[in-house]
Amino acid sequence: MIAAAALRWTLMAHRYLGIAVGALMVVWCLSGAIMLYVPYPRLTEDERVRHLAPIPWQNCCVISPRVLANPAPIEAFQLEALASEPILSVRFGDGSSKSVNLSSGLPLDLMPLTTIASAAARYADSGLKSVVSSPSLVQYDQWTVQGAHGSDRPLYRLALNDSSSTEVYVSSRDGQVVQVTTARIRFWNWLGAVPHWIYFSALRSHPAAWTQTIVWTSAIGCFLTLTGLIAGIIQFRRSPAGRWIPYGGFRYWHHALGLVFGVLVLTWIFSGLLSMNPWGLLEGSAFEEPRRLAGRGMSASEVSDCVQSFTHPGGEVVSIEAAPLHGVLYLVSTRSDGTRVRLDRRGVEQPLANADLAFIRQAIDPRVGGYRIEQINREDAYYFSHNDYRAELPVLRVTTPNAAGSRYYLDPVGAGIRAKFDWDGRQYRWWHQALHRWDFSVTLRSHPLRDVLTLVLLGGVTAVCGIGTYAGLRSLQR
Repeated sequence: MIAAAALRWTLMAHRYLGIAVGALMVVWCLSGAIMLYVPYPRLTEDERVRHLAPIPWQNCCVISPRVLANPAPIEAFQLEALASEPILSVRFGDGSSKSVNLSSGLPLDLMPLTTIASAAARYADSGLKSVVSSPSLVQYDQWTVQGAHGSDRPLYRLALNDSSSTEVYVSSRDGQVVQVTTARIRFWNWLGAVPHWIYFSALRSHPAAWTQTIVWTSAIGCFLTLTGLIAGIIQFRRSPAGRWIPYGGFRYWHHALGLVFGVLVLTWIFSGLLSMNPWGLLEGSAFEEPRRLAGRGMSASEVSDCVQSFTHPGGEVVSIEAAPLHGVLYLVSTRSDGTRVRLDRRGVEQPLANADLAFIRQAIDPRVGGYRIEQINREDAYYFSHNDYRAELPVLRVTTPNAAGSRYYLDPVGAGIRAKFDWDGRQYRWWHQALHRWDFSVTLRSHPLRDVLTLVLLGGVTAVCGIGTYAGLRSLQR
């Protein structure tokens, strides 16, 4: 009697939760299929560098330490061209930043609109350098709601006169382009990432509310799927001999497909829940390693002296950025063809030496020790390309003899940390990324196997959720 009552309440909970959440789960499945091919727009560093103009050394470099006056030490700086002017962007240890025009030595307090338009026009795909709209200031919109743009807000948004209807977002702080979208990307994202992540700007601009929405809808989806699996297995075991499924019509297909794809539905929703690190789960440790590797912060006089005495290394250099290591200021020079070299503060090439690697091995986490460093030229189980993210190779892999220890992936030119996987990070890799994207191995990440497998599985899961929602609605009507 108790078992029958429990089954009845389980079926009732599953039915009515299915009506409420099932349609959202169908949307998650269909939008996930679109995201296989059109991810959320993100301007990669490679793409940004390709659109930079060479630094105009003939106008460079005038600066006074007084311009960079700030009690906090300088953590990072970068020199690039903006509308034929050399611009130095500086970030301080207190989180503030400043940009300086090195042709005049004056702070760039107000970004000229012509300069902003010039930076944006380089992203036109048809060679047309005109801008359709005047720059408009936006704090948040649908394509800039993520937190990565926080220090650049408000952003200038400009529409370009090209065949792709490109829209470009420019930082009001230093004039760097931070986001680019096209009409195609915007259209498919309204069907893909926006509904999949419930990424509507009105909600996403409130991070706490958005996080709770994702967490609790996913948790309800997990409960819905789990009750369906329990009830489905019980009903299957209690079916009369010769009749495996005790239902007919749409409920028959929902039950049959649920027995086949139900576990996959549960793992996809559960892994999606874990993407939010709910209740502090899998958040990982504080990211203090970059400061330990860099050593002391840089002073204003040190930076201004470096900039003014720097010798142009030759070639079409589009970016110079600080890469301090062990308290010594080094620079990474990037040319227009993407090649990068490490230089000392005078402009002389200084590749990483054995002494640098020995310091990295000791400093990356002094509590652990025993790290080994190796350069790898192939992707591994943690560092690999996915959709629009390209894993840059070669890379320095830093690991401990203990398989449970943290692992790091460092830039072999400037020794900057590209990725870190502590215990929480490794769990996140397998419990969220692997379960959600089915990229357990190199084979499963390769085309066309990834596409065929994922689309077939998504089709089965969509059928389970869609038929179940429809059957629940019909029961409610009756």
